Amino acid sequence: MTYVEYIERPSLNRTILILAMSGWPDAAEAATRSVIELVRLLPATKFASLDPEDFYDFSQRRPWVSTTPDGNRKMAWVANDFYYWQSAEHGHPGGRDILVFLGSEPHTKWRTYRDAVVAVALECKVELLLVAGSLLAQTPHTRPPRVMGSASKLNLGPGLEHIKFTPPGYEGPSSMTSVLMEAMGSRGIPQASLWGHCPHYVQMAQNPAISLALLKEVQSFLPVKLNLSRLSREAEQFQSGLERALLGKGDISAYVKRLEEMYDADARKPLEQQSSQPEPAELLNDLEEFLRQQRRESTEDSGEQKS
Repeated sequence: MTYVEYIERPSLNRTILILAMSGWPDAAEAATRSVIELVRLLPATKFASLDPEDFYDFSQRRPWVSTTPDGNRKMAWVANDFYYWQSAEHGHPGGRDILVFLGSEPHTKWRTYRDAVVAVALECKVELLLVAGSLLAQTPHTRPPRVMGSASKLNLGPGLEHIKFTPPGYEGPSSMTSVLMEAMGSRGIPQASLWGHCPHYVQMAQNPAISLALLKEVQSFLPVKLNLSRLSREAEQFQSGLERALLGKGDISAYVKRLEEMYDADARKPLEQQSSQPEPAELLNDLEEFLRQQRRESTEDSGEQKS
């Protein structure tokens, strides 16, 4: 069965595949938003999609119905789209072409899904895979967003000598992004990943500040400079709104101060010695325990004042 539906078949060379996937590796939708902005800013052209029929439980990931301007009803199914950008066509002859994949972690047939994505990558002559991801972390919103990079090898290829990432050290439950990295590695194609750290106590659908930080790092792989002014303004507005929302919330402010101290202490260490991030459940337990401790201390102080 053919899972890839083509609009056209571009001819690409020396290609970098940049991908992000909604789901587990996309905390605060920061990774997918960064790659959506990349597609807009290049701009990149959509040329293929994966048929979602065999990969999703539509009772869990339902299609979205809307009304078009002419009054017709339109159904949008979960999207897994490929885009391309050709360096020579944008005034950069001899530069690397860009293949972008924006997907959503499938519910079933992970290996079939993997093979379909890899087949497109090989046809497009991909020489490097770059994954953008985001995770929940013990990091304060009051400090510069942290983006950690790793790579399968020190030398990622001509023109990328300035990028010096260490090998990944994570072991544990995996995402589709890791499955794709393993598959590309087995074919001799180097891989790198960028992970934006999202403050785990910020319960908002999107965090444009992390998306901006990710896209700045992605830009170091590109043969062209991106205009990030719109996303920068959005990130500033987000930060301002977050500060207003947290005003007067003493418990959270105290917790943020604690995270600031941890962040600053960690930042003084060499990169390879900086702390790894715990699982989301541990992050939530840490916050809840801190708030319980704050409430206990507040109650004790009140009792002492009354006596």
